[in-house]
Amino acid sequence: MTPEDFERLRQFTETGEPIPEAEIAATEAAIGCAVPPVIRQIWSTWGCVEISTGDTLISMYGPADIEAFVEDYADSLPGLVPFASDGGSDDWCWVHPNATEPGLVTDSILLVGRGDMTWNGSTPVGKDASDFFRRRMLGQDPFELPNLGQHWSMAHRHLAALPPGVTHDDVDVQSLHYRTLSPRELRPKRTLVLSGVPCKAGKRVLMTVLGQLSAFTLAQDALVLGVMCMADREVVVRDDLHRFTPVNDIELDGIVWAGGHSISRPDALLRQSSGVLAQAQTLDGIPLAADTVRLNPTHRVLTGTTSEATAVDGIDLPAGTRFERMFSVAGEPRLFSARATTAWSCLGKELEPGERFYPHEHR
Repeated sequence: MTPEDFERLRQFTETGEPIPEAEIAATEAAIGCAVPPVIRQIWSTWGCVEISTGDTLISMYGPADIEAFVEDYADSLPGLVPFASDGGSDDWCWVHPNATEPGLVTDSILLVGRGDMTWNGSTPVGKDASDFFRRRMLGQDPFELPNLGQHWSMAHRHLAALPPGVTHDDVDVQSLHYRTLSPRELRPKRTLVLSGVPCKAGKRVLMTVLGQLSAFTLAQDALVLGVMCMADREVVVRDDLHRFTPVNDIELDGIVWAGGHSISRPDALLRQSSGVLAQAQTLDGIPLAADTVRLNPTHRVLTGTTSEATAVDGIDLPAGTRFERMFSVAGEPRLFSARATTAWSCLGKELEPGERFYPHEHR
């Protein structure tokens, strides 16, 4: 970075306490590579500061932070050195000379999501640190740039290993699984039968790296994993049906769900199920109306509507009350909110029909 550019960078930050050269050198020895010159200059001039350029925040880490983060990255993204946060859940990283991921350029800058920590989700945002800061000062938005997975797909999707009998005349290949030729997302140009399922034209079809369907929209009512599912609704498959809309009422794990309404079942990410009950049922000791419910994986009720006057977590509720519960880490339930369709009284408060009540505010 030129002296002029560095001076311009000053207007986007506040000065702090400079970091001693000995501390920077110790970090270089610990991580096994030189700190990019502009990052060294920022540390030794302004210290560990925040640099705000328009909508982009660069919250600099200190040398000791970097040593710890390099260890955190070693298992999933070896060869990346986080030097700053975006103020949220992403890190700005430079590429270590010993990085082995194909296609990475030493000292280039990537934006990495700490949530998924994957190569394909990482986004190149600068040829090196100087280029990165220069682009930020010019107001160029790094969050609009394609990530490594998108770069891979754009360069190789014409080579996609399509399902048997399917050609590029039948589908648009939206993306591939990173560093493979296996399609990740397809868009059929017409109704297309894949794995025995009629997939609707123009709607996304997601596939696993092994070529199994994981999400699709049905072009017509069809049998999916033993369940007749409705046309024009998306079906999501994990190990079993995860989100789907049955044509008819269906009983799953002792609960009768209404046909014609979407049912979601719990997975590792969204640990709850939801749908519309086909009839009044008692779940978790609570008499529930035929309405939308949410349940946790052990069928404890999170949200529902009472079918008769009853007590929920020690609070008396009229019939037809829509309620929401929360659970402690130990699994203890607490009524969070309630809204009845009639006037009622709770904990000494008179409530109008439709008025939402929060019991914890009145205990």
